Amino acid sequence: MCTSSPPQALADYHHALELLPGNGDIQSRVALVHYQFGVELFNRALFDKAELEFGNAIAQDAKVAAYYVRRGDAARYLEKHQAACADYQQALRLNPNDRDTHVNVTEAHNSFKKKNQRVQELFRNRPVVPPPSMNTLK
Repeated sequence: MCTSSPPQALADYHHALELLPGNGDIQSRVALVHYQFGVELFNRALFDKAELEFGNAIAQDAKVAAYYVRRGDAARYLEKHQAACADYQQALRLNPNDRDTHVNVTEAHNSFKKKNQRVQELFRNRPVVPPPSMNTLK
């Protein structure tokens, strides 16, 4: 397949998948193209779109730890710390010796705990104000 652009390459690979469903080689290539799109979007700080592309890569090839790591990175920038932890943990199941991912999962977990503590503090310290519909004094 000779293509002129990455989107066209992706379209060609998806067409090939329709013709040969379940072909591992084609799925790996589709996953890699989605991953590359995700990296480009991530580098442009389009974290929500990058997260989707990394998810698309995972949908095609769920055995690549780097796809989970990068989706976890995007999730952290979106302050989705629990999702980031889950992705990092899956990456560690696939590649248990990745030191950077061990650090990432710890940092994401700590960020999640801090965010939960802030929410709980806000809830505890908020004034109790009845809603206007409960105001019966007129």
